[in-house]
Amino acid sequence: MVRINTYMDANLSEAELTNTEINDLYIIFHPQHLTFMALYLANVGAVGVQQGKVFTKDELLAIMEHTYLGDWDFEIQKVCRKGTEL
Repeated sequence: MVRINTYMDANLSEAELTNTEINDLYIIFHPQHLTFMALYLANVGAVGVQQGKVFTKDELLAIMEHTYLGDWDFEIQKVCRKGTEL
């Protein structure tokens, strides 16, 4: 949204120099753009630094084995037991 808002503001700013109708739109839009950017930057600043992690395939498999694979296996065996043909 920030990218679209900034793009729109820049294009309206450039076009308003040659078109009076665009100037009217820019007069309405630009203060709203400035308010949005101020609120966005305040929100980003309040959140602080965020850190993320990218898991490897092996790490994801280990997580799945401990949490979901056992449940999944149990549900499948309700329909088709191990060692049988479906």
